[in-house]
Amino acid sequence: MPVVAAAVGVAALLVAGCGDDGGSEDPVARGPITQVEAVTRGGDFRSAIDATVAPDGGTVYFTATSSKGPGVFRVPADGGVAEVVAAGSPFGRPVGVAVTTDGDRLLVADADAQAWGRAGGAVLSVPVTGGEPTPVRGTEGLSPRGLEAVNEEDEDVVYFTGRDGGDGAPAVFKVPVDGADAPAPVIKGSPLTDPDAVAVTRSGVVYVTDRGAPGGEGALYRVTGGSVQRVADIRAPVFAGVTLTFDEATVLVSTLGPQGTDQVLLVDAATLRTDSFSRVIGENREGGGLHRAHRVDVFAWADLAAGADRRSAVYVLRA
Repeated sequence: MPVVAAAVGVAALLVAGCGDDGGSEDPVARGPITQVEAVTRGGDFRSAIDATVAPDGGTVYFTATSSKGPGVFRVPADGGVAEVVAAGSPFGRPVGVAVTTDGDRLLVADADAQAWGRAGGAVLSVPVTGGEPTPVRGTEGLSPRGLEAVNEEDEDVVYFTGRDGGDGAPAVFKVPVDGADAPAPVIKGSPLTDPDAVAVTRSGVVYVTDRGAPGGEGALYRVTGGSVQRVADIRAPVFAGVTLTFDEATVLVSTLGPQGTDQVLLVDAATLRTDSFSRVIGENREGGGLHRAHRVDVFAWADLAAGADRRSAVYVLRA
């Protein structure tokens, strides 16, 4: 039986390329996103897999690798050349990235970080200005992959996907950003198989993507109160990111469309109607993570090998 924390809310998602209302020539304009642009393909990085945005929407942070090794990078949200925030040891294979609600720290999920004498990595914390990454206490050995930071009762907490250090069961955990003796399981075990990304509403609804869901190529689950529900099948890309608009009216999910190219699926949380958009990003096939700035509807999205030249790219999506 899964272990489930308190949650409230509704959402639904379909894998169809168009919404229930039949599509249009400009699906972006019908949804919460009106602009999509690549903000960087330049700089010493490759294989960008997840991206997030500073709370005010001014800076994009992303995980990738470089000549200095794997790590986390930054670029102005208006575009520019990417710079290293922190790279090399102790990073091993960083995937998910999130920023704290005060904008001071980056949180990086790295299942291969090997600096503390045990397998399974940790969630690493690093100042946005750079510095030595340190593990968030209680996350060591839990094979973290996707994560998000939220504020609950005036305290930042991080929700992250991973695996139990004892029995290896897939799970979503939460832990204070400052650490704890052990993280609390939000959901553990069935129906999760290979959880990817996670998003959380202000009232506690947890959305988690799972690329190994039985009966399909992936799924989006909703954790509400004492129950967990499979609300949609998805076709997972390299990293099936999930986030919400600031008003929480729409859920956005990084997926693949019917032709195997990247798209972002939209779901109206009130009506359960769905749509998708692929402008600009539809030329890509190796989509990654998706996050929203804490205070504004500015989103960041990453692709490992974008466009005809196959150079990794990071995008900003704006309302």
